[in-house]
Amino acid sequence: MFVIASLLASLAFAQDYQRFEESMAVFKFTWDAVKVTTEDGFILTTFHVTGNENGAFEPDKPPVIL
Repeated sequence: MFVIASLLASLAFAQDYQRFEESMAVFKFTWDAVKVTTEDGFILTTFHVTGNENGAFEPDKPPVIL
């Protein structure tokens, strides 16, 4: 049962990841996926937008978490 649940979770993640990748391609943003483990053991995937077609971003404001 665990194997089936893991497989389904992987498929759902791949679809979400693909949607994000397609959205970023439309606006020509570059990005990195970063895995973060929370204090209670959950593993989250966050996306760090690093730049666009004009080059890397130069941060001049604090990060935004959505």
